[in-house]
Amino acid sequence: MNVQMIMNALLIVLACNVDCFAAGISYGCNKIRIPKLSILIIVLISTFFIACSLIFGIMLNQLITPKIAIAIGSTILITIGLSKIFTFIFKYIVKKRQGIKGQISFNLFSLKFIISVCGTPEVADIDNNKNLSKLEAIFLAVALSIDNLTIGIGAGIVNLTLLMFTIIVIFNLICIVIMIYAGLTIGSKLAKKTTLNLSWLSGMLLIAIALLNIFN
Repeated sequence: MNVQMIMNALLIVLACNVDCFAAGISYGCNKIRIPKLSILIIVLISTFFIACSLIFGIMLNQLITPKIAIAIGSTILITIGLSKIFTFIFKYIVKKRQGIKGQISFNLFSLKFIISVCGTPEVADIDNNKNLSKLEAIFLAVALSIDNLTIGIGAGIVNLTLLMFTIIVIFNLICIVIMIYAGLTIGSKLAKKTTLNLSWLSGMLLIAIALLNIFN
């Protein structure tokens, strides 16, 4: 185990869970309580998503040469990172100039619901009782984990070892809990409702991971 391995693992986990921190702040601002069981559900589902995507990335790695694997994996991570940064900039400009919120509607209720949660996490509190139930936690966890699928594949394809995989999974379990509780604490102390968009930070972390892999 070396310093770069730990650094890569931390960056991957942080990039995957920045949205959990932002969601926690949103819930804290809206005084929505997240019971321990609901947090456990979010942790397990999110970790399952990242673990599956990492495994898929590792399987792809076996089919190509190391140099090609690094090129593909780094390209995926940089592309996702840049898309998050550009999305943040676009949303910021739209809100500043027009003061509107875009919404994409689909006929399938579940898909529409998940996309809404991605944009506004507190929407997951379906019954509006200021308490996130087990079912609502499942919807929120899936919404927060969608991006992690591609991130995990991009990270897994870059010659990920079993040790690295284990470290990422363990770090992820711990990080989600810390992010949610930290977000709830900070959100509850804010005087007014706020929507915190940290997608730019996640994007920067993904680009950093890619650069570390390229220049290793």
